[in-house]
Amino acid sequence: MNDIPRSIFRREAVRRYMERREQTILPRFVSPRVFYYLWALLGLLLAGGAIAWVTPVPTYASGFGIVVTQDGGSQDANDIVLAVFLPPENLSRVQAGQTVFVQGSAGADRVSCPIVAVESQIVSPDEARERFALDAGTAPIITQPAALAIAQFQSPLSGKPAAAYLGSVYRVEVEVGTERLLSLLGE
Repeated sequence: MNDIPRSIFRREAVRRYMERREQTILPRFVSPRVFYYLWALLGLLLAGGAIAWVTPVPTYASGFGIVVTQDGGSQDANDIVLAVFLPPENLSRVQAGQTVFVQGSAGADRVSCPIVAVESQIVSPDEARERFALDAGTAPIITQPAALAIAQFQSPLSGKPAAAYLGSVYRVEVEVGTERLLSLLGE
């Protein structure tokens, strides 16, 4: 008798089994559907980054404005202007023709006024008080040197004359340029 044990498996089946055991098979961590979703998400993130890179966003210089008569003139509606005081570093960025956005009292809409003139030099607090003959209520608002722009005043309420607003103080913003949206996200 023959002492060699006989296998119940065919020789060809054993060979294929051994070959498959030697192959490297990576485990499937994600299904193909999830894999496609991840690629789509990556594509959306890249598209969003590209849009944020090229989208311009306006930048504003904030300050305050006082309704005054132009150089101490009469209270005629044409002589009433908005003296806009901005931080000195914005002097080079403010020009005639730009728009001043005036924020009214609580809940009121913003009113826009065109800038008609910009002072070429920084204005001191004393010079501003003297030039516009500011009263004791509005004079303490000007505490440091500022860039001065003159805007044509438009009354927020159409029923009242412009002279009724003399001495009023408003928060103002002037659009001084644009930045990329992406640069604002890093701040």
